[in-house]
Order: sequence, then structure tokens, then C-alpha cells
Amino acid sequence: MASTLSRAEEFNAEVAEIIQCNYLDEVVDCTVYAELAKAERNPKIRDILSRLSEIERKHIDVWSRLAEQRGLTLRPAGVRQKCKAKAYRLLRSFMGLRITVRLLESDEQQAIVKYAKLLERSDLTSEEKALLDDVLKDEIAHEYTLMSQEFRVESVRDVIYGVSDGLIEVLAVVSGFSGAFTSPLIVAVAGMIVGLSGALSMAVGAYLSTTSDVEIAKSEMERAKLQASLSEDTLIARLSRMLTSKGLDTAAATKIAGELKGIAHNLVASEPEGEPKKSALHTAISYIGGAAIPVLAYLVGVSGLTAVISSYAISALATFVIGSIIGALSDVNPWRKGLQMMTLAIGAALATHGAGILVSRFLHINLA
Repeated sequence: MASTLSRAEEFNAEVAEIIQCNYLDEVVDCTVYAELAKAERNPKIRDILSRLSEIERKHIDVWSRLAEQRGLTLRPAGVRQKCKAKAYRLLRSFMGLRITVRLLESDEQQAIVKYAKLLERSDLTSEEKALLDDVLKDEIAHEYTLMSQEFRVESVRDVIYGVSDGLIEVLAVVSGFSGAFTSPLIVAVAGMIVGLSGALSMAVGAYLSTTSDVEIAKSEMERAKLQASLSEDTLIARLSRMLTSKGLDTAAATKIAGELKGIAHNLVASEPEGEPKKSALHTAISYIGGAAIPVLAYLVGVSGLTAVISSYAISALATFVIGSIIGALSDVNPWRKGLQMMTLAIGAALATHGAGILVSRFLHINLA
């Protein structure tokens, strides 16, 4: 008997903590979307963010209602939640809306899995599960909204990867040349030439890659529309499998897919997006921008060890920031990704610098 009571108390304590944690998460999300909406100038995006904030407010009411039904007193948002909301606002100011939304999308994906698992719990009443089922549908709609064209990060990704590639490649080049040549002008010119050739190469690659992506997306959308016209059940089954892959159980995925059948073709296949010419231009300009970072010290006439250290220091900071952004865009820990990129960039530069010194000594090259 005591064991049964103890187990029941554990269940109640666990449910109480779940309600409290999810209530605070929704408070943060509601605040973040509202703040992003206030700062947004585009009326269409501002309206979307405002609607997302209102939906999160509805979720706050759901968790408050669940707490009231179980006789729980919810704690208000604390320092941790307030700091998280402020962090998103700062990120919006420094990195722009699209990168911020990419992080929010990651949170929505986690929320979908979380709510799907909650629906499987045996200690929730049918009324509570019905409320959570509605919240789950909202979260799926949220993720789809954050993946829509207004919030796409392709152009941002082109720029970030362009800067990253240009910086790392040219850092290695100028480091190697500085080991062989003492003239800062020669090192700077060599870095600029490599940067220009690399920019052209990357632009061509971006153009071809984006063109291919657009063609594939167009083919997928035509296939989805054909399925919708010939066999709606087949399309719904495809959507159900997609939802299952996101963590939903088969029954819940089948139910939700049926309710979303009117827009199923838009969910299983995105509209063709991307502009090859714009992608090529973004990549080329950003590559040259990244290539200029390690060359700066040599361009202003700094030479010798001072130039090498200056170039390494500026490039290390830049690669860490870029790596962190790439981590955020790729659902990888930003700090770990930043440190990884910085370590690899500096390692490659040191290796080529050593090669430059060896070439200089063995071939007796020492141009001043």
C-alpha cells in the first residue's frame, strides 16, 4: 500500500514539474515573439510574429488551466527565463531576424517531440490529453510557419559560408607566403589573387547548386500536386510518415495528417525557392569579404612576426564568430562549432606557414 502511494506521489510530482516547466517555456516564447514583432518593420512578418505570440499566450492559459485542475501554484518567470528572452532580443539586433528565427525553429522541433511524448503518458486525463493535442497541432503549425519563405535562411547561409571559406583559405595562403617572403606587399597581393580566384570559383558552385535545388524542389512539388489530384490518401500517408519521423507516434501522426489534408502538398514539398544569380553574387562578395580579413595587416604594411600574429588574432576571432553562427543554423552547439572552426583554421594556417618557411630555406627564397 505504501509503495503504491509512493509511486502515485512520484507521478504527481513529475506531472507538476512538467506543467511548471512547460508553462515557463511558453511564457518565454510568448515574450520573444512579441518583442520580435515590435522590432519588425515588414508588416507581413510583424503580423506573423504577433499571431505566434498570441498562440503562445493561449498555450500559457492551457498550462495554467492544467495547474489549476491539479491544485498547483505556478511559479512566475525567473531570472533564467528573462535572460533567455533578452538573449533572443539581442541576437535579433546583432544577427538579424532570420538567424534568430532559425534558433526558434529548433525550439519548436523540440516542443513537437516533447508534446508527442506527453500524449503517451498514462497519468494524464482524457481532457488534459485533448488540450495537449491542440497545443501539439499549434506547434506543428508554428514550425511550418517558421520554415516558410519569409523566414528562409538560404541567403544568410550563402553569406556565412562564403565568408568562412574565404577567410580560412586566404589565412592559410598568407600564412604560408609570410613564411617564405618578408615583403608584406607580396603577401597581400598573393592573398588577394587567391581570394579573387576563390570567389569566382565559389560563385560558379553556388549558382549550379542553387539551380539544382530549385529544379529538385519544382519536381517534388509537381509530384505532390499530382498525388493530391490522383490519390489524396497517398499524400496523407506521406505526410503521416513525415510527422512520424519528427517523433510523433503513428496514431497521432495519422490523425494530424488527416486534419491537415487541405495543405498536405505544401507540407510534404516546399515551393521552389532560391535565386541562382543572387546566390552566386552573395557567395562571391562574402568570400572576398572573408578573404580580406587575414590580409588586412599586410595591406597596411605590417611585416614579420607582428603581421603574422595580427593576422592570426583577427582571423581566430572572426572564425569563432562565424563558426558559432554556422552552429546555430545547423542545430549544433554554437560554442563547440566556433571553437572547432577556429582550431581547424589556425591549424591549417600554421601548417602552411611551416611549409612556407621550409620552402624559403631549402630553395633559398627570401624576397623583401
